[in-house]
Amino acid sequence: LRVPRTLVGLAAGLALGVAGALIQAVTRNPLADPGILGVTAGSAFAVAVATGVLGVTAVSGYLWFAFAGALAAAVVVYVVGSAGRGGGDPVRLTLAGVAL
Repeated sequence: LRVPRTLVGLAAGLALGVAGALIQAVTRNPLADPGILGVTAGSAFAVAVATGVLGVTAVSGYLWFAFAGALAAAVVVYVVGSAGRGGGDPVRLTLAGVAL
């Protein structure tokens, strides 16, 4: 009875580990995580807007708005961090994420 729950937990942990490794590889920053890059804040903001303004109450709605907010925040951080002459410098991406 506990095997499916254990497998789902292992799969979720594996996916989170891969996601963290990808963020660190793409930004070329070993300290990068979704909290520092502003992805978590964008996700939370989108869910708050969906709940407060749009009246979303379904869990699936929360998931889709969280995904959209995280994606939008990641795009904004990348655009702000790679603007100018220097390009996508890891320090600039981190600072853009913290600023967001």
